[in-house]
Amino acid sequence: MTVNSVFSWLKRKNLIAENYVGEYLEKVKETKFKVFTRPALRCEEWIDVKEASDKISSFFSDVRKLLDEEYYEFLVLHFILGTRIRETFNYINAVLSDFQMVPDLLSCVYICTKTTKINESADFRVPVPIFIYEMIEKNRVFFGHSDIFISKVIRNAYLRNFRGIFCLHGSRAIFRTIIDFLAKGESINESAKEMYINHKTDSYVKSLYHRNDYFLDRLRLMCIYSKFIFQCAGMPELVVKVDEYVVNISERVTTRN
Repeated sequence: MTVNSVFSWLKRKNLIAENYVGEYLEKVKETKFKVFTRPALRCEEWIDVKEASDKISSFFSDVRKLLDEEYYEFLVLHFILGTRIRETFNYINAVLSDFQMVPDLLSCVYICTKTTKINESADFRVPVPIFIYEMIEKNRVFFGHSDIFISKVIRNAYLRNFRGIFCLHGSRAIFRTIIDFLAKGESINESAKEMYINHKTDSYVKSLYHRNDYFLDRLRLMCIYSKFIFQCAGMPELVVKVDEYVVNISERVTTRN
């Protein structure tokens, strides 16, 4: 658009005969682009929590037959984080590196994401609740395998069975679609739901001044969503741990305030 403005000015000044850039932009506007959406269990069709629960539970039930326990738990964690597959590994590696003991209730790690500029340090803060830390620590030896190897095994194990139905990136759409159901009635800022999956919705200028990353809101969302995913994944013992953590974190936040 900037180039078009420059060429328009040149044409008005009779310095050039025609603004070919403007003509090109008009043609681009007329072109209909097909929007590519990654398969995500057809979450766009879900109408309530029950339908979402049924579909995700059925998916996890099928996947559990195909994956060893460590790979299965990794997939569950990937769902909870709502991250891109590379970012999920970044999170796991950061947790294993930063915590040699149980983290504090309000602990976090910083990870690099798709929006992190090349050669710059990690810039996205992600909560590390105790129940997530314990999942990762339990599989510390497993995560000693290369990231490429782990993701390749998972892809090869289920992609041929769920092609066109679900892909690893689809977990992000699933989170963003159903969190409105799960967090209905909660006083959580809408921007926190976008920030949870590291979506920047502010304009460039606004983002220079508005720097709140909604950490506590995202921590609350992680607890709500984790409990739901653990229920769907058939992990009742982790549902209990989430409930225990929520009580403790509520007491801690109340004390801080």
